[in-house]
Amino acid sequence: MNRMPGLPESVASDWRSLLISLDSFAWQEIPCRAGDIVPLTWWTSDIEDEQAHAAAACAPCPALRECRAHGLKHIREEGVYGGLTPNARRQTVDGL
Repeated sequence: MNRMPGLPESVASDWRSLLISLDSFAWQEIPCRAGDIVPLTWWTSDIEDEQAHAAAACAPCPALRECRAHGLKHIREEGVYGGLTPNARRQTVDGL
């Protein structure tokens, strides 16, 4: 089994699926992979302003829906997923 260090297998399996999805958009720009839109560190930053800039950069991403679904499914994961900061994801899930 292809284990990912530090991730429970349920999260790691979904993470691998998300990466496969991102790879399927290889001909399009994925902002969190490009590194020229915002610094790569902002996607996992603890600083709210940096998170907000990273989240805004997600808007044109072709994988926005898949990435957001992953972030909402794994609410405890840190980082920006699908244009949502960790706080925004918690608020979204709490509001459901």
